[in-house]
Amino acid sequence: VTKWVGAATDIHDQKTAEGKLERIVQKRTRELERSRLFLQSVLNSAQNTIVALQAVRNASGAIKDFIVSYVNSIIEQEIGRSGAELIGRSCTEVFAHIFDTGEFEKFVKCVENNEVIRYETKYLVKNQFVWYFVSLAKMDDGLILTSINISNEKQTQHQLKSLNTELDAHNQELRRSNDDLQQFAHVASHDLKEPVRKIKTFSNLLETETGANLDAKAKNYLMKIISAAERMTSMIDGVLTYSSLVAISPQPEDIDLNEVIETIKSD
Repeated sequence: VTKWVGAATDIHDQKTAEGKLERIVQKRTRELERSRLFLQSVLNSAQNTIVALQAVRNASGAIKDFIVSYVNSIIEQEIGRSGAELIGRSCTEVFAHIFDTGEFEKFVKCVENNEVIRYETKYLVKNQFVWYFVSLAKMDDGLILTSINISNEKQTQHQLKSLNTELDAHNQELRRSNDDLQQFAHVASHDLKEPVRKIKTFSNLLETETGANLDAKAKNYLMKIISAAERMTSMIDGVLTYSSLVAISPQPEDIDLNEVIETIKSD
């Protein structure tokens, strides 16, 4: 070789820029990873079950199924299946019940109409039915499903309904008892008033016909009989009124206690 031809290019700035870009990419990657871990932590700490579903379309573009693309950790507690068992599998495989309950149609409606849909449903989990409140929201060509277990609320509602039914039955029985009491009071007051009326009648006749011949002591006894008969009539009327309070609005009235005391003293 008697000669050679070469060229040299200064790539210092290029290498510096590449190094700087690499450091920026690494920093951004770390930031994205921290964000991902933070979001994952938030989703896993949520009390709601969160499921992301991606639409599967047929040749004509219609949705025929959904693929599970994400689930948070609480789903294992709720249905006994982990995310590893669900992610990447179709609803036909892991949530086949949605095709029988009408929920698949709700999923399709949510995606195609971009409509938020909420509803209540129950699933058979570990041989018992569990109630959930479900919310669907479109995301890309799929949806986000969130659900919360409302079985306790449903049980409380059922208990309240049972208690209300029982209370209604007791109220009906009470109304029947009140009606019976009122009827009894009417009959009893009539039967009790009759002998008292006779006592008053004959006492008045006795006072009219023989009052002039009675001494002071006998007259006092006679007046006590008449007074007691009148008080007995008043008591019977009071019992009748009391038994009818359920059907009327009682009006308060003033009572002269001095008069009551004097009546007691006279006896």
